[in-house]
Amino acid sequence: MPPEHPTAHHRPHIKRALRDPLATLVAQSTIELQGPRGVGKRTLARQLGAGAVTTTHRRHAPPTPGARRVRVHPLTVRELGLTTPHHLTTLLKRGGLPAQVWADPAPDALPDALKWLLKDLSGLSGAMDEKTGAGLWASLMGSVGRPLSVRAIAGAAGVNERRALAWTDTLHAQHAVFRLAPLPSPTAGATFRALKKGQKHYPYDWSQARTRHAQLEALVANHLLQWVESSADLANEDKRLVYFRDCDQREVDFVILDNNRPALLVQVDPVADTANRHLAYLARKFPQAQAWQLSLDAPMAPVQLKGVSIAHPLGFLMGLC
Repeated sequence: MPPEHPTAHHRPHIKRALRDPLATLVAQSTIELQGPRGVGKRTLARQLGAGAVTTTHRRHAPPTPGARRVRVHPLTVRELGLTTPHHLTTLLKRGGLPAQVWADPAPDALPDALKWLLKDLSGLSGAMDEKTGAGLWASLMGSVGRPLSVRAIAGAAGVNERRALAWTDTLHAQHAVFRLAPLPSPTAGATFRALKKGQKHYPYDWSQARTRHAQLEALVANHLLQWVESSADLANEDKRLVYFRDCDQREVDFVILDNNRPALLVQVDPVADTANRHLAYLARKFPQAQAWQLSLDAPMAPVQLKGVSIAHPLGFLMGLC
């Protein structure tokens, strides 16, 4: 076991929290596990009985007739039982894929997501080589958490915009990255001049992001996505993850919609002693929603400022069920 192991558990485990609810669902219908490569879908399938469970890494794959889809995600701080800020910092560097959590990462500069993209495109017209793919991936990882600029990505990869968009769509379809749409302006109550376009993207392997802040934002995004999608898949709850940005350039990293109403507002911010003004603005617009500002320099116990709870990410993420 590596000395910088980030979890309190001493033996590898893959998605223990999913086993019991999935075992119940398997008794009722066939299950299709969907998600990125390397999150433990095949291990879960073997544990539950291969005949009752299918797996796919493709987001838009035709569903197995009569199967119930359950999306599987990277390991979370709650599943790993993290207890200290140091453990979280280690997880930022390693990512949440089990092979990276439980063993030293392989010394390979080309991510698995990109390897599979190159393989999928190898027989198609306009397939890219490794150098072009590395440029595309580096541009994507350098703009984590920002609205996608196809022009910038095309320039970094040295291809036209149409091809760059097709390749990024393939990465999304393969669960290498996921996208968030902007929060639409509500039809009643609080209003703002919302952006209608401009999706942000995050890698499932948050360690691929270029800076520590981007890694933290991607880690939080993955945890919120897991909470939202698991709530939908296992409990049929109507939750959705989006972000906020308006025409006045105000932006909040994450908004959880519950039955299409903002219920949770989350901002990842390096500042720990002042409430983020964009988050405070949105909290005033939606007073029924909880507003959280997460900073690695913040205390574990939340501090209330201007309607915003400022806290270390570890305590907040451990509270997501």
